[in-house]
Amino acid sequence: SRKEGVIGTVVLTDDGVPIRSDFPENETNLYSALVAHLVQRTKKALEEIPDSGETEIIRIRSKKNELIVAPYGNYIFIAVQDPFNVHK
Repeated sequence: SRKEGVIGTVVLTDDGVPIRSDFPENETNLYSALVAHLVQRTKKALEEIPDSGETEIIRIRSKKNELIVAPYGNYIFIAVQDPFNVHK
């Protein structure tokens, strides 16, 4: 979360229980619940597509921010960043 442009991060279990977060509790719980559900649905969708492999990263960009979601084993990492303040 110290990288320029990153607003905050959340680490949660694959069933949506937050472990660590840079956000207030209400935002942490919202990100955790919604993203865990999104990851589960994405994995199920990819199972239907032949030869798609496992989910490695999901990027969601809106007008205000970008979510980078990385499921790994029994955990999910979420980085929320300002897409207009990211230097590559």
